[in-house]
Amino acid sequence: MSTAALTVTLRAHTRKSHARKLRRAGRIPGVIYGPKIPTYPIEIPAREFERMIHHTRQRLFDVGLQKNGETESFKVVIREIQREIIDRKILHVDLYAVDQEKPMTLDIPIILTGSSPGVAEGGLLHELRRALPIRCLPKDLIEEIYIDISALGIGQTIHVSDLNLPDTVECLEPDDTPLVTVAKKESEAVATEEGEEETAEPTEGTAE
Repeated sequence: MSTAALTVTLRAHTRKSHARKLRRAGRIPGVIYGPKIPTYPIEIPAREFERMIHHTRQRLFDVGLQKNGETESFKVVIREIQREIIDRKILHVDLYAVDQEKPMTLDIPIILTGSSPGVAEGGLLHELRRALPIRCLPKDLIEEIYIDISALGIGQTIHVSDLNLPDTVECLEPDDTPLVTVAKKESEAVATEEGEEETAEPTEGTAE
């Protein structure tokens, strides 16, 4: 898979006052760390970072860390983004530099495709999971998990066992985990149950 590129610089100071100055200057304080590198305090260009996360669905990014006059490259995933509660402005970012030789675990979003005939017949579509945890090598990382619902009728459910994942990607949920289903509308279900009760044969008593 292709990866987006971002250049960050080593942060000289880690005090809160300096972090506030960085944000006012259009830069985001953060850290980059991983199994094969020390933890580096970094500063990230806010505009470029916002553009990158809003215009790509990729989970793996190429990052160039500028330090001591040189640039060191890493493949990273975003582990955490801290935001202001009200205006959602980014306060801090954690980047994890992956070991490309070891499997990694990430939650991957589920994308539904197609139109369910069950919904067209009046059923209600229930998305039971929005994402799934998967494990794979960084080079095999997928961006989304697609589920085709074009054959999903009322009363039917798609489970993990129905997914068509690459052989290099392992889903960490059990095969019988339900992901999406189409149910009857509650009023229709109640009407059906009442109809069944009305048409049931009465039980005759036993004569003494």
